[in-house]
Amino acid sequence: VSDNISVTPGVIWLTSPGQNSDNDDAIIGTLRTTFTF
Repeated sequence: VSDNISVTPGVIWLTSPGQNSDNDDAIIGTLRTTFTF
């Protein structure tokens, strides 16, 4: 975004949430913002 602020995307893929194979996979999208001083 600028010299002091960056945004990093991420994806988390959970297979068998709750350690239960009957549960569907879950996909979580993330955004990390980093400020540098």
